[in-house]
Amino acid sequence: MDIQAEIQWIHTALTESKDPAFIEAVKHMIKSMRKVKESSYEISEEHKLILDQRLADHAANPDSGRSWGDVRSDLQSKYGL
Repeated sequence: MDIQAEIQWIHTALTESKDPAFIEAVKHMIKSMRKVKESSYEISEEHKLILDQRLADHAANPDSGRSWGDVRSDLQSKYGL
């Protein structure tokens, strides 16, 4: 996909449009995407502490976990995933 070509196509469509409902719909879509993008990166302080503790635990004992292959195999066996 040529992103620049896509952007140009969208820009042209918006520039040439005389339909207020279309412009309003695009505006709402962009605002909605921005809200989702901004909120998807928020991590509470409590969760940050949990992540920090897990990283410290892993650093102290890096061999204590299981490989993704083992976990995936167990999930496939148990749930058919």
